[in-house]
Amino acid sequence: MGVGLALSHATIERLGGRMTMRAVPPKGVQVQFRLPVAGNDESP
Repeated sequence: MGVGLALSHATIERLGGRMTMRAVPPKGVQVQFRLPVAGNDESP
């Protein structure tokens, strides 16, 4: 259980991105990820 989330997180970080999660009451979770734009030389 949870392998998909772990693989997603590792892939996003490898691509220079960031993933965040937050609880959404009463029983939910919101997952957000950001990836750098190709050709963008700025660091996130």
